[in-house]
Amino acid sequence: MVDSEESSSYLKKLAVGNRQHVHLELRNVCVVSIELVVPPECDVRPISAEHGGPGFIRGTHTAWRHGNYVFVGDEVFGNESATALFAGRPTRAYGRLHVVDVSDISNPKQVAWYEPEFGGVHNIWVVGDTLYMGTYNAGFRAFDVSGELRGDLRAQEREMVHVNPVSPNGKVPNAAMTWGAVVKNGLVYVPDINNGLFIIRLDPKEKKVVP
Repeated sequence: MVDSEESSSYLKKLAVGNRQHVHLELRNVCVVSIELVVPPECDVRPISAEHGGPGFIRGTHTAWRHGNYVFVGDEVFGNESATALFAGRPTRAYGRLHVVDVSDISNPKQVAWYEPEFGGVHNIWVVGDTLYMGTYNAGFRAFDVSGELRGDLRAQEREMVHVNPVSPNGKVPNAAMTWGAVVKNGLVYVPDINNGLFIIRLDPKEKKVVP
């Protein structure tokens, strides 16, 4: 797929959705959505992902199809921050969650986004109208993704929950580096690189967000 030895691009993840589409993530390149209904006429279009520029390790890390939207997560680290992460020292991540409208699969459009004030975007999970996300040093977040999604999700106060999963006895004490979230039987399992596994139960939301 990538022939050049000098290229840092590679296949990061492949997911097959329940609506006859495949989402491919090409590290440092793009997200590609391929319609499988008529293979000879498959639509392949790149969706622009955020890049950190020179001195950064960056690329699309994850993509999750939910209804007419694909949630695309960027993973961005400065070179020094990545070195600190692998060495088990406190560090800082960056990144953005892109919301792409794929109601017309031949013409995907970014319509909304979320960017942590201090942190990045890693693995996500969507159940019902709630999106769960690990945001590295910004901890665990959950968002209301009901209705039409447009614009800045943080500015719209769609964030429902923020938990900072830290411990004074962690590998890096009191410093979150939250990897993601997995939802099962009403519980959210939140793994943190520095502090271990946290299990969270969310109360039902009190009101529905209407953009």
